[in-house]
Amino acid sequence: MTDRVLHVLLLRHGVTDANLNGIVQGQSPVPLNAEGLEQSRRLAARIAQFKPKVQKLISSDLVRAMQTAGQIHRATSLAIEPDAGWRERGMGELEGHAADIWSAVKARDGMQPKGAETPHAHHQRVLEAFLRLPTQCAGVDCVAVVTHGGTMWNLLNMFNEGLLPLKAGHPALDLANSPNCGLTHLIGELSGGQWAWRVDCLNDGSHLATVTNRDSG
Repeated sequence: MTDRVLHVLLLRHGVTDANLNGIVQGQSPVPLNAEGLEQSRRLAARIAQFKPKVQKLISSDLVRAMQTAGQIHRATSLAIEPDAGWRERGMGELEGHAADIWSAVKARDGMQPKGAETPHAHHQRVLEAFLRLPTQCAGVDCVAVVTHGGTMWNLLNMFNEGLLPLKAGHPALDLANSPNCGLTHLIGELSGGQWAWRVDCLNDGSHLATVTNRDSG
């Protein structure tokens, strides 16, 4: 018997000029560009019509995510609840530089960029943010979470690694990057005090139709 069901919509922010130019953003205050704002409006229109009805809106507190969440707020009147747990990984000295610099840094005997968040710290932060959702969403059936490509990849990889439980028989997840303003729909079922999850849709950008999608950053 299922004691509770929670729908979680993981939403990637709209595109930025840094995305288009291959610039490492990390936790820098990078705003959406005009295309990103249009993507966000398309996403917001879909969220406003989503079933089950979205009852809560959580967002990374970084500018590009909050701007995306702002469009959803306008379409749904849901208050935005900023949560730093859903931020992108901080990349320290690499932020603002071309992404190919990161390859050079990784080649230096596994060194971390100066001032960067470690992969382990990012992993733990994202895991904690996800695990507290059921408590944050008490009395809520469906929550939308605006976050980032790297954070979404990190979380979905935890399902493949067995750190988060998929329902029995669920196939491994394809970890291709989500398009900007793509949607991933997770359905959690609580039974006997244990949560198990399945993926209803993964990295879906069908609502973007004529808007160009980006896969990096």
